Amino acid sequence: MITGMLSGRPGDGDCWGRLGGGDVSIMQLSKAPRREAGARGTRFEPDSVVYGAESETSARHRVASENQGRKHSGRRCGVVAVAQRDGLFLAIRRGRTVRAGGRVCFPGGHIEAGEEEHEAVVRECREELAAQVEARACVWRSVTSWGTSLAWWTVALADDGDLVPDPIEVDEIFWRTAEELLAEPDLLEGNREFLEAVIRGDLRVMEDRL
Repeated sequence: MITGMLSGRPGDGDCWGRLGGGDVSIMQLSKAPRREAGARGTRFEPDSVVYGAESETSARHRVASENQGRKHSGRRCGVVAVAQRDGLFLAIRRGRTVRAGGRVCFPGGHIEAGEEEHEAVVRECREELAAQVEARACVWRSVTSWGTSLAWWTVALADDGDLVPDPIEVDEIFWRTAEELLAEPDLLEGNREFLEAVIRGDLRVMEDRL
């Protein structure tokens, strides 16, 4: 059983994930860890997220992913913003005219040419929600059913200022617990495994504010 801490630094693009069923596959951690003497597990700096036990299957997929390398040429890439406040996650209902319109999911979008992941997640929050955020850490990676590689970044959200939905991209903004989001009939399927990992305790997202 391995426990420990991990995070990504802005520009790293490295983070921890788990492989699961369905149409979502997870890219695994590729950064070499720094082990602390006497520590029970492996600690990554800066500390931001706790991950759970690594199963034999997860370890096998992690090794395979590391061999493939961090970059996946020819694949569309995007980011997901994970903001938490008082135990609730920030979520949106996508605009009716965009892809997967009307579905419930975390905020996010594509990475533009020449843009780093942490820059993209800040821009997407500004464009979709008129939100001022700071990117903190990459905590998860997944691939959507339509083949887009996603980097899930925790963000610190400013306390002041109202969230304003973009009239085309966002129909609704709300705050929900992980359990409530899982119960949403319109939940975008690619969000399910992340939420399940949070509920199991495999992934703990630390609340952060500006």
